[in-house]
Amino acid sequence: MPDAKVEHQDISTESDCSLLLTFGGGAPEQVHLDAETVLSTLVELCRLRSIPLPRAASKRLQTQDSADAVRKRQILW
Repeated sequence: MPDAKVEHQDISTESDCSLLLTFGGGAPEQVHLDAETVLSTLVELCRLRSIPLPRAASKRLQTQDSADAVRKRQILW
């Protein structure tokens, strides 16, 4: 990742919920993050901020009303 401020972000709402970040600075640079990377980053952020997520739940990204949402489904035995 560039050591610069994110100037723009595009969320793919078509199929995979990927993220395209555009960084500012001397020469603008773009970084594409796939859905798996975005999801693992969000889960890690929740862990660092002590936001509980059930370990046994399956976690996935899903677009909803032109925004990404983390969906979790609790697996009950």
